[in-house]
Amino acid sequence: MSMLKTPDTEYLEIYDPTEGGDRAQAAAAARSLEHLSHDAPVCFTDGDGASVEIPPVALRMLQAFLRQVARGKSAVLVGSGSPEISTAEAAEILGVSRPHVVKLVDLGVLPSTKTSDAAGAHRRLRLSDVLAYRAERRARRKGLAELQQLTADMGGYDELIEGGALRSDAEVARMLRDGSGEPSTD
Repeated sequence: MSMLKTPDTEYLEIYDPTEGGDRAQAAAAARSLEHLSHDAPVCFTDGDGASVEIPPVALRMLQAFLRQVARGKSAVLVGSGSPEISTAEAAEILGVSRPHVVKLVDLGVLPSTKTSDAAGAHRRLRLSDVLAYRAERRARRKGLAELQQLTADMGGYDELIEGGALRSDAEVARMLRDGSGEPSTD
């Protein structure tokens, strides 16, 4: 779980399907909230026995969030602020540096708009674009890890190991250059 709070935006990332979670429990909670009234506040009792009133709009958001978790989808609750974020906020969401986000924008990987004010021009990114890029990047990493494991399981890396140790980069380069898959003897 990560929290990002700035003067412009506040959001709380609650669930990431790549980090696990209890989909069945979320589905059961969503079902139990379905028969509650969506027109009046709902009261819950906290651990200390105090009554907590949840407004209808928050209840609908909670149900939508729980349905996403139950489906194994990413779920992000957006609080106040704009759906557009700064490059620094995008960097925090993606777990990369701000200059890397700027590079992604310059390469056209992440779409952005430029704003101008007294402080100068600023890039703004749509939160949905940043979250979609993050999901795509995670899916790509997962696929590469699966491919790497499959290659290892099939013995695809065996020629890179000799006597339990990795061959040197120079030796692997020679193997690739001559195409034999065997170390050269020269």
